[in-house]
Amino acid sequence: MVGFRLRLFCASLLALSISGLLHPPLASSQEKAQFQFWPEVDLYYRFDAQWRLFALASLTRAREVQYTDGQLAVHLDFSFYPIEPLLKVVATDFERYRAFLFRVGYAYSHSIGENSGDYLEHRGIAEASFRIPVTGLILLSDRNRGEFRDINGAYSFRYRNRLRIERQTKTDFVTLTPYLSAEFYYDSRYEMWNRQQYTAGIEWTLSGGAILDTYYQRQNDSRSTPSAVNAVGLSVTFFY
Repeated sequence: MVGFRLRLFCASLLALSISGLLHPPLASSQEKAQFQFWPEVDLYYRFDAQWRLFALASLTRAREVQYTDGQLAVHLDFSFYPIEPLLKVVATDFERYRAFLFRVGYAYSHSIGENSGDYLEHRGIAEASFRIPVTGLILLSDRNRGEFRDINGAYSFRYRNRLRIERQTKTDFVTLTPYLSAEFYYDSRYEMWNRQQYTAGIEWTLSGGAILDTYYQRQNDSRSTPSAVNAVGLSVTFFY
């Protein structure tokens, strides 16, 4: 019965992601979706088998606001309970194959370019992720994140829930991890679930242990301008 429920849950996530990618909601007033490119660099430093430091730097447009913003963030991760079926896979990001991960962090965002100074955010982060091996090397994860935000001096809270399914495949030349995810946002400023993100991507484990993440993401937001974004993302992760 448990296995059946897990398979049903995975099938629902897959259907939801495909539906969001292929048939996204119409933007208000027939607004055309904007295309964006989102680069990011991540850095992990392991203190021991359970604790690690995670830092990132990203440059985005329309992920949070209607102009370009840069973000710097630092987090502390704690993970435990290895998932035995996945330990046989050669993985750079070992913490991903633990059943539980808890994270606290801080992020700083600032608009740049011609709109420099129009947007300033300090964000506290508390996060809990739970991972379940479904069948074989297929991994299902559920990430719950609370964000305590100070945007231009005004406080608000945002809750994010992300469901993700992935499977790592090892070849003679490269290790690939294709994945699908769907994430939903509740924002206290509007008292509603205003944002949805649907993502399809592939992670490439490179020589030396770095990971290259290439993905396509559809973002719909009823309270942002633009309200619809098609983004191509490129993220490079280094481990120490």
